[in-house]
Amino acid sequence: MASRTLLAGLMLCSFWALARADDNTTKKPVSTLYSDKLDTTFSINLPENSGDVNFFLSSPLFSWFGVGFSSTMAGSPMLLFYASADGKAVTVSPRYATGETEPAYNSTMRVAVAASTVNNGTFAVTGTCSGCRQWSSNSTTQPFILAWGADADFLSTNDLAARVKQHSGYGHFVMDVKQATGPGGTAMLLALDATKNSDGAHLDGDLQADTGNHGGLAHGVVMALATLVVAPIDVLTAGALRRWPVLNIITSTVMMAFLLAGMGLGIQMSRLYIATQQYRTAHQILGLLAIVALFLVAVLGVVYRLIVKSATKRGQQPPEKSGLLGKVHRWVGRAVWVIMLVNNGLGLQFAEASSTLIIGYAVLAAGVLILVGLIRWSIYCCTRHSREELEEDKAGIELAQLYAPSHHMGHGAGH
Repeated sequence: MASRTLLAGLMLCSFWALARADDNTTKKPVSTLYSDKLDTTFSINLPENSGDVNFFLSSPLFSWFGVGFSSTMAGSPMLLFYASADGKAVTVSPRYATGETEPAYNSTMRVAVAASTVNNGTFAVTGTCSGCRQWSSNSTTQPFILAWGADADFLSTNDLAARVKQHSGYGHFVMDVKQATGPGGTAMLLALDATKNSDGAHLDGDLQADTGNHGGLAHGVVMALATLVVAPIDVLTAGALRRWPVLNIITSTVMMAFLLAGMGLGIQMSRLYIATQQYRTAHQILGLLAIVALFLVAVLGVVYRLIVKSATKRGQQPPEKSGLLGKVHRWVGRAVWVIMLVNNGLGLQFAEASSTLIIGYAVLAAGVLILVGLIRWSIYCCTRHSREELEEDKAGIELAQLYAPSHHMGHGAGH
């Protein structure tokens, strides 16, 4: 009896061991990448004879997280993940990248989300992407890219075409697409146990922290210096120091150099983002118009100075209408300066700068504008008396010249 019981026990143990062995040797058609640095898991399952990609992503709540189905951004289908508007689910945006620029929403790629949650600073999402696969059906491995946005630029929206700022880090990885091919779908991915191990995938090199493109900051600093420092000096030299035209030429040249440098940086940054690539934003339009207007103002100033210089060489007064050129040069220049001050504020708003920075700039710009106005008014008041005396002396000379001939004629007749 005891021997029969022992035999039965041994048989049960054998069946259990065989079942375990069979379970261990039957791998599910899934490839998984886990990054301990990001505490992020990304898994895929690829249905046979289909272009779909079933995916699972679990990650801390970055501003956004992106996965590209290629080795580089150029020509890569991508999925961008960010919190929904209510902060309770995940928005999955299918996009297409044309280069090292913001990827654009692609409506030809379709995403069906099976489940998504946001909980305790972590999001998880499972779904299917139609149109993400571009590799050959004979491929065994496939390169991927990943990137994530800065925590400070947290994004929470349902908009599939929402603007995203430049990534703060990126990396490359490789997945075994042959291992991931087979039945299962999103139901299988949802049933998988949470894992902190890679299986059928590995990082290709280290994750890279992006120092960022500082072109936007440089553009803002250069334009701020041009409008808050150089332009006020130029306005004062153009209006109050006309006796020293060379000084005005120097300040105008310096200001134009600053503006051209700022414009160049702005054009460079415009290529990186979808919203600015067509140059249709108010900030871009006003900026370009202001610079064109300043070039025209500079031409008027040069023409005016040439007319004055030519008349002075001949010992004549400049034509009366030439003074109109000088007034247009000065007043249009001042108006363009005010427009540039406003446009800087529009630039800060467009860049989604903090309210503190925008308000601080507005206060500073208003203060500079008022200060220049007060200085200009003070100079005008101080020099008004001198101008009146000059006009009186000029009128006296003209009267003396007018009556001198008749006076001499009368004196000669008396003799």
